[in-house]
Amino acid sequence: MPGRELGLMGNTIFSVQTLYSYIDKGVFLALTSRDLPHDGKKKQKYHHVRAAKISRGESIERRPEAVQSRDDFVHWEMDCVMGKISTKRTLLVLTERKTRFEIILPMKSKKASCVVRSLDGLERRWGRLFRLIFKTITIDNGSEFSNFKGLYSLP
Repeated sequence: MPGRELGLMGNTIFSVQTLYSYIDKGVFLALTSRDLPHDGKKKQKYHHVRAAKISRGESIERRPEAVQSRDDFVHWEMDCVMGKISTKRTLLVLTERKTRFEIILPMKSKKASCVVRSLDGLERRWGRLFRLIFKTITIDNGSEFSNFKGLYSLP
């Protein structure tokens, strides 16, 4: 009789879950979880590993007052808008802070190299006026702007 081997009296019926729980708690001194069919192995928890965020320049709270006040037509904000995941098509959107005028450039993907390529094309199109019209460009910490020093640098 299995109950006598465990030191129990009578015919006691346990659910599998209760039995495993009792064995884990040490109720049955002669048994350990290693003696059980499941071998006492527990499912390992998945820990999502994330890369540490790197500070990429000045915080938006430290934006100069001239940019914050929206008095001049030279300060821009830039972000990416993704299309369907299957196509990876992305739009680079530049919005002027004072007038809300927008420039929208199509890109093949949301990679930093595509952002740099799009801004280089915009700079070629505008020529010398580029540095006068785009005095500052505010970006977020998205991966597409990880090469922010290569995006735009003042002379």
